[in-house]
Amino acid sequence: MTDRPLSPTILREALKRKADVHATVQLGQEEPISLICTLLAKREAGFLQVVVGVIEDLVRRGATMGELDMKALASAWLAGRGCEQRLTAIGSAANQEMWNRARLEALQGAWPSDIPHSHRAMTVRQLAEFYSRNRKWLETEAYNEHLGRKAAPTMHDVVHKILKPETVHLHCSYAEFFPPRSPDSFVPHNWKTEFRFFFQTVVQHAKE
Repeated sequence: MTDRPLSPTILREALKRKADVHATVQLGQEEPISLICTLLAKREAGFLQVVVGVIEDLVRRGATMGELDMKALASAWLAGRGCEQRLTAIGSAANQEMWNRARLEALQGAWPSDIPHSHRAMTVRQLAEFYSRNRKWLETEAYNEHLGRKAAPTMHDVVHKILKPETVHLHCSYAEFFPPRSPDSFVPHNWKTEFRFFFQTVVQHAKE
């Protein structure tokens, strides 16, 4: 896979080539969403991004998802191999009620009892994916009213510009976009800290 953004056409061709989808399947005509979703649990983490990209494209163009599709998304989400937030966004956009039900069933299968709040956490890899998606904004300096000077977005800005808008309609914490896990470390922060410095510190700590 290349690091450059893949167009929908390239994604479709990559999917058909790597997933051995029959050549007669035309992704631009009849939407084989169920077929694609079943691949989520069968492919390595690197290929997961290709499959997720194709599903995102299909859902944007109006493809409908059934119960089995949602269960496949929830299973891939719970596996924690990557793209957890993108999988959540796909399920929510396709059918919020069905996605909530599928995710709850997946969680109950792995966690027979209630999940404690202490298991709402993110991995360094998930934090890095968040940073990568928002890198341009997070590294752009502008006048910051909280600091009274020019600076990159702070922790306060991230909460109000990204975290709250993405969670307000789902009535959940941002950590709930990701599978539950017991944290290895608790990371406090200062609200006026530029997020890029917070991210760099966490990554460095993880390497030590």
